[in-house]
Amino acid sequence: ENDDLSRDGVVPKTGPIRLRIRLPKPPAKVVLEPDGTTLAGEYQAGDWTGVLPDLHVHSMIRIAS
Repeated sequence: ENDDLSRDGVVPKTGPIRLRIRLPKPPAKVVLEPDGTTLAGEYQAGDWTGVLPDLHVHSMIRIAS
């Protein structure tokens, strides 16, 4: 068991994480919230692909159509 996390509260980096999201049409934009960072990516054959630099506890991805 790793007790380092319980002592200092630091969560190690998780990224980069490659994303592939099936969508019926290209998104207007894909945004990492709550900081509002637009994620670069491409849409091809029903899939949006991009890279999430890091995943934080309160992060979510918002897809604007």
